[in-house]
Amino acid sequence: MAKLMHAAVTDAINRAFQYFAEFENKRSGPILTVTPPSVQSIEPGSPADLAGVKAGDLILYVSSIKIESVMGYYQALNEKLSSEISLKLLRNKQNTI
Repeated sequence: MAKLMHAAVTDAINRAFQYFAEFENKRSGPILTVTPPSVQSIEPGSPADLAGVKAGDLILYVSSIKIESVMGYYQALNEKLSSEISLKLLRNKQNTI
């Protein structure tokens, strides 16, 4: 029940942010945008390195959870019950991995 409520609150926050971003963009030009978090660096030999994750990749999904902010990324990681995760990444703004 708490997990379902948490997901609903997170979804509501993301929808509200998107609404305000669109409102501001229409009103005065782009000020607020929804930007997926990007990978800043990878530790050589780490599981991410071995999986082929590269610095600059944008994180679009953690498992089946759409990621629209750094906060959303951390929330998705906190909801995982195991140490393994699946990611959907965007590389060079064109190739989804």
